[in-house]
Amino acid sequence: MPRAADRERPGGRSPSPLSESLVKVPAVQTYYRVPEVLEALRSIVSGDLSAGDDVRRFEQAWARMLNVEACTTTAGARVALARALRALDLPPGSGVLMTPINPAEMVEAVRAAGMRPILVDMDPATLFHDPQVVARAARPDVRAILFTYLYGLVPATLDPVLAFAKDRELLVIEDISQAIGAEVRGRPLGTLGDLGIVSFSSFKVVSSLGGGAVFGPAVRVQRCRTAGPDAAPPRARFLVLIAKILAHQVLTGPILYPTFMFPLVRALGVAAPDLLERL
Repeated sequence: MPRAADRERPGGRSPSPLSESLVKVPAVQTYYRVPEVLEALRSIVSGDLSAGDDVRRFEQAWARMLNVEACTTTAGARVALARALRALDLPPGSGVLMTPINPAEMVEAVRAAGMRPILVDMDPATLFHDPQVVARAARPDVRAILFTYLYGLVPATLDPVLAFAKDRELLVIEDISQAIGAEVRGRPLGTLGDLGIVSFSSFKVVSSLGGGAVFGPAVRVQRCRTAGPDAAPPRARFLVLIAKILAHQVLTGPILYPTFMFPLVRALGVAAPDLLERL
C-alpha cells in the first residue's frame, strides 16, 4: 500500500527533495532591446555623439543617481582616468597605485596624465588591493590610488585600504564600471574617494556602445570638463556595433538559436574543434 506521502502525488510517487528545492531561473536577457538600439541608431545618424541635450540630461541623471554634485562624459574610461588625474592637481611624475587587473590602456592613461603607474599585487581572496601590499608600496612620491571594483563585489579589504589612503593623504579614484549600484553602508561605490570614473563601452553594466564619465565634486568635475572636448568617435564604429547587437539579438532568440545556431555550433565542435576554439 502506498504511504500517505505517496498518495499526495499523482501516480503514487513521493515528492523529490531535490525537485522541491530547485529554483526556476529566468532566461538570460540580452543587454539591449531592439527599440533602444534603433533609437541609438537615430541619434548616431542625426545627432552629436559627444554633446547636445541628450548627453547633458544623461550627465544630470547619473549625478542624481549617485548623489554626487556633477558628472561629465568622456570618450572612454581611459580619457576619464587621465582627466581625473589632471583634475586632482598632482605633481608631475607622481606615483599612482593600481592593480594589474587593469588593462594596458588604463596604465597608458596614467602615463598620458604625466603620472607614473605602479602596479601592486592584488589580494586573491578579494580581487582588490591588499592592505599590506599597499602600505609597502606607498612611498613618499605616491600620491594617488585607483580602486578597480570587479564583478559587482564590495571587497572585504575596502575599509582598511580606504582608511590607509586617507591617513597617508592619497587621493582615491574609483572605477565602478563593473560595480554600478553597489553600496557600502548606504553610500554608492564611486562616492567614497575623491573622484569616480566609469566606462560605458559595449557589454558593460550600463552601455552606450562607447564612452565613459567622471563624477564627483563639481569643482573637480568642471576641471575635467574644461580640459577640452574629446575627438568625436567615428560613426561607422557605432553602426558596426549596432549591426552586431541586432545580429546577436536575432541569432540567440528562442526560435533561431535552438533550431539553427545550437546545431551549427555542435556540428562545428565535432567537425572542426580547432576552428571553434579560435572563434
